[in-house]
Amino acid sequence: MTKEEAKNKFRLADRLFNEHQFGPALKVLTELNAAFPGERHVLYPMARCLTGLGRNAEALDLADRVIREFDYGPAVDLYKRLKSMKTGGGIGMLDSGSDLVLPPGGLTMDSDPIILPPGAVKFDSDPVTLGSEFDSLIDRPAARPGAPPPLPAASGGDWKPVALWIALIVGGLFVTVAISLSMGRPIFDFMANAYEQGQQVAENPNSDPVEVAAASTEEIQSLWLLIVTFAVYWYLPTCVCAYFALKIMEALPFGDFGSDMKDIAVYNLLGYLLSCIPFIGWIGTIIIIKNHYDMTLGRTLLTCVLYNVFSSIAGLVLGAAYLFLVVSFA
Repeated sequence: MTKEEAKNKFRLADRLFNEHQFGPALKVLTELNAAFPGERHVLYPMARCLTGLGRNAEALDLADRVIREFDYGPAVDLYKRLKSMKTGGGIGMLDSGSDLVLPPGGLTMDSDPIILPPGAVKFDSDPVTLGSEFDSLIDRPAARPGAPPPLPAASGGDWKPVALWIALIVGGLFVTVAISLSMGRPIFDFMANAYEQGQQVAENPNSDPVEVAAASTEEIQSLWLLIVTFAVYWYLPTCVCAYFALKIMEALPFGDFGSDMKDIAVYNLLGYLLSCIPFIGWIGTIIIIKNHYDMTLGRTLLTCVLYNVFSSIAGLVLGAAYLFLVVSFA
């Protein structure tokens, strides 16, 4: 990485940080850390970005590393504030620090609010040593003997979480089909009988509803087992639908598929359970989504609309795949 490339990347990271785009800023800083491993000027801003993302445990570890290796005062302050917090984090925690109240044009990567002359780049908060320190930093070889390994990328790149979710959805579909087939003839007889009796009701409206709806206990139990199986399986695709809805609305908190899906899995499960309660549960789900992803009510409702559209499409695709597999193996 050339000197000019490093300057441009840091300027980009700083701009993203100021715009509260902590995930993209962290990704850019991670690229700088890969080129210049273990530099305080990069590691401390990375800890600040992690704090902004609410990834407090990782931020705490990184701040501790900066303290141990560089004895850096602002990192000590960040470490203490993170240790004093039991939950939460994110933008609210960053905004609580007095070191973030900056004059116009001030940069927020480090804790000392200064205004740099046009074109200056701030890897550190000391303008006196900035020139020589920055030049020495980016003129060093990218790979130094004994240097700590680069930190993992904040986003992109890693295919494992994507492969895991694909495997879960495809595997869950086959498990659902296997359970349906293992029920034997009762469930298929019940479905065929229900269709036939539905035709009779359509042809003869005077038919006794109780007689038409009659079914054996075994058939009813098989039907309920199938419904429960579908409900459990359907949770997996809805997580992916929620991911794409939030991504379109630019409300994902981490900018990393694996981390975002972990977060979505928890809150989607909560909404999944609450949605079983008419009206009250639906309203509660909207409130939880609005507060957790820090969106306006309008954006939250639009996210819910997108979620339901994606869920309907996924339902049609997976439903067709289910019927095809059941008919093929029955």
